[in-house]
Amino acid sequence: VTVVDYAGNENTTSTRNITLDDTPPQWSNAKESPTDPATYAQGQFYQFNTTWTENLVGIDSVWIENNFTGGGALANYTISGNVSSEYFYNITDLAAGTYSWRMWANDTVGNTNSTDLFTYTVNKAASEVNLTLNGTDGNFTVNEEGFVLINASVASGDEGRVLIYVEGSLINNASAAVGASNLTQFNSGGLYNVTAFYIGTGNYTSSSETHYVIVNNTVPPRVEILSPENRTYSISQIDFNISVSSDAQAAWFSIDNGTTNYTMTKFNSTFFNYTLSSISDGTYVARFYVNDSGGNLNDTESVKFSVAVGESSSKGQVSGGSSSGGGGGGGGGGGGALVSEKPTEQVIVEVNPKELSIDAVKGTETIREVSIINKGNSKVNLQAVVEGVGEILQVDGPLELAPGETRKVKLRVAPESGGLKVGKVKFSAGGKVADELSLVVNVRGGEYLFDSSITIPSEKREVEQGEKVSAQVNLAQVIDRGKVDVTATYVIKDTSGKVYFEQSETFFVEGTKEFVKEFPTERLPPGDYVLGLEIVYPGGFATSSSRFSVVRGKKAKDKVREELKTAYIALVLALVALVCAWLAWRAFESRKISRLARRRKASKDGKF
Repeated sequence: VTVVDYAGNENTTSTRNITLDDTPPQWSNAKESPTDPATYAQGQFYQFNTTWTENLVGIDSVWIENNFTGGGALANYTISGNVSSEYFYNITDLAAGTYSWRMWANDTVGNTNSTDLFTYTVNKAASEVNLTLNGTDGNFTVNEEGFVLINASVASGDEGRVLIYVEGSLINNASAAVGASNLTQFNSGGLYNVTAFYIGTGNYTSSSETHYVIVNNTVPPRVEILSPENRTYSISQIDFNISVSSDAQAAWFSIDNGTTNYTMTKFNSTFFNYTLSSISDGTYVARFYVNDSGGNLNDTESVKFSVAVGESSSKGQVSGGSSSGGGGGGGGGGGGALVSEKPTEQVIVEVNPKELSIDAVKGTETIREVSIINKGNSKVNLQAVVEGVGEILQVDGPLELAPGETRKVKLRVAPESGGLKVGKVKFSAGGKVADELSLVVNVRGGEYLFDSSITIPSEKREVEQGEKVSAQVNLAQVIDRGKVDVTATYVIKDTSGKVYFEQSETFFVEGTKEFVKEFPTERLPPGDYVLGLEIVYPGGFATSSSRFSVVRGKKAKDKVREELKTAYIALVLALVALVCAWLAWRAFESRKISRLARRRKASKDGKF
């Protein structure tokens, strides 16, 4: 700049350069290490790089915006450093997931620029579960009644759970850090599936490993003599009943040291029966023989008994014939009483527990036990009658109980289809029901992917008719499969298996799903019911249930009282009307009779 005054004097300043810059820093060569997508590894180092250039005034500051720490929201973080014009941000141990990031820079005059918004994915790492049978990482062979130590450990994974299943039944659930272990006895010959599951976590996928236990059939069937008993019988017809292990093929017995053998009838997988009639008075030893498919014979079980009928008994040779076996099972009501033909004898039978719920697997036999006690003062012969679940249930029988005797009865459930099964087992004597058992069977099948439950809180299991019954529904994946489509069917049945309500819906489940659902009771008569949840998903299904009762509500009771009151008033009014009509008729008849009497008297007096 030059300045001249009026006298002609001038002066010039020094030269200065001015830079005009409205262009922000420019970015290039954005890089991610490891490259996208990465796979989770504990302690993994990650670096995010961008090259920034500013040709005029220079870079003032650089920072990164990301959501690497979780929570989803983006936040600003200081850059870790730079090498020349390449700036970088370092972080370690990113959890599996999908993230967003971009880098920002400004120059010394305040121009600001950012990279594009990038996504970066860290996939779950593949887990590895290791299954050993007696220390062998493979199939294992053992003889019947042998033990196998089953161990499941996680070779690759982090926190979580590891589970052991034998033939689809869960036998152990432990922390992955500790591992699962179970010493299991295999009592029957055959091939058994043993599977270890590692439940996937946020950073690791789920995994499984399966081996097989081959059980050699080397042990004879186990035999329990149900009858006769070691006592004296006052009758000449005796039932010979035995309970055996499920692999038994044939059974027979002798009461004369093998001179005569009687082939027994097999009524189900564990019950054999034969009836001998006209047995002479005397003392006998009944020895039983049972073999299995492997040719193993059990001939060790015997019982001593006597017959003393007296002079009226038949003295002929022993003759024989088969008798029928028993059926179904469950868990239900209180003890009932039957009075026999003799007034002094009373039959009181009680089943315990009163209600029984069984979790069963399609195509697999599940065994449960109930107790039956004879509280009467006479011997009782019981028959089990199954209602509603007869196609899937067998009950040991027939049952002969002495006074005061308690016996364990095995219920054998073998469903061939899924869903909620509800029914009863009625124990009868002499054609009359002595007691009954209420049974619920929850059936699952296919791949065991979900733990499911439907629960009615104990304080809400009794509802008034018309009120809604509220239930908690819980679904949890035991194997991580991401989003899984599930069809849920809700059903309400009474204790005889009659369906009163059914409704379905479809939704997806990822991990877990929990919700409360309400169900109407307007159309349910007062009584006991079972609320069932049946879920179907790709490759499998599962069922759960909860019991509840409906009672007559206050409004219903008031309505009945009002109806009774109205009917009573109507009845009283009808009676009053009837009495009034009768009195009017009597008065009319009285007047009629009086007129006739006066006419007769007048006729006699000659007035007519």
